Amino acid sequence: MGKDEEDYRFDEFLPEAYVKYVNNMLDESVFKVFHQPKEIDRWFDVQVRTSKNDLLYGIQGVEGEQTVHLYYSRKNFLFHMIPLSINQQIMFTKLLFDQRLRKRLYEETGINLGDSFLKTSPMFNKH
Repeated sequence: MGKDEEDYRFDEFLPEAYVKYVNNMLDESVFKVFHQPKEIDRWFDVQVRTSKNDLLYGIQGVEGEQTVHLYYSRKNFLFHMIPLSINQQIMFTKLLFDQRLRKRLYEETGINLGDSFLKTSPMFNKH
């Protein structure tokens, strides 16, 4: 979609119904913490799930480190129906997380990503 696979002006070419679907999905999402950072061990493992318990994101890393790993579910972002290149998918899901979930993660779990770079990649699933 867009002019080419490096076109990141999502607000200009994504269908309005799709944007509404994603916004609703993120608004209703919940964090599931599998490993909370501790005083000595700052490692964490968190999943972001839909209200129907479908996996949207996995976030793993060490609090305070430069890089945190962010994995997204291609299936639940409907990338089998919305033809974005892999580069567009990575940028789109990363921007969504930064804009909509990073602050919420801290407010709801106490996990502070600070200025960590989000190394973003798809999860290995069917779509």
